[in-house]
Amino acid sequence: MLDKHTWYILKHLHHNVATQQAARIDAGKRLTPQAFLVSQPQDQQGQASMNVAEIGADFIAGLLAQAEGERLLAKYLADALHEGSLIQQQIAQEHGFEASYTLLVQETLLPAEVPEAAPRPALMVLFNGKSVTLPIFHLIETLPDGSRRCHLRAFPELQEIEAVQRMLQARMQQNATLH
Repeated sequence: MLDKHTWYILKHLHHNVATQQAARIDAGKRLTPQAFLVSQPQDQQGQASMNVAEIGADFIAGLLAQAEGERLLAKYLADALHEGSLIQQQIAQEHGFEASYTLLVQETLLPAEVPEAAPRPALMVLFNGKSVTLPIFHLIETLPDGSRRCHLRAFPELQEIEAVQRMLQARMQQNATLH
């Protein structure tokens, strides 16, 4: 689970990244996927801090241009967190830290609420860590003039994240015993 320092830093990272991408959407600009590697928090003189490194846009574009590009990007991000993997070692060499979390930001389509309706576009901010997976969706509205507006939602409170993670873990354990 997340400790209070980690939650606080991830909350501010989420706010910065989501606000920046929402402004691009609101300005009519094309959204390109972004991915970040985030270290474990370190206490420096009573202040928690984390290292953050953005994965190159060209690297991400190259992965997504391939067949099964989404799967390749997801595998790269999972390998970045896998203890002892070549990807994790390469990241530590290039950036000077081991990634404890990944952050993926991209536009996606959410299923419609009713079968006859079209899927709804959303800005997805997805945090992954060894003990937490947290997707946050910000709906994108298409206005009558064809422009788009992204509606940002607040980062979940720590208690909400913990409750959801416990529920997901219980569900995964239940499914594992059924197979």
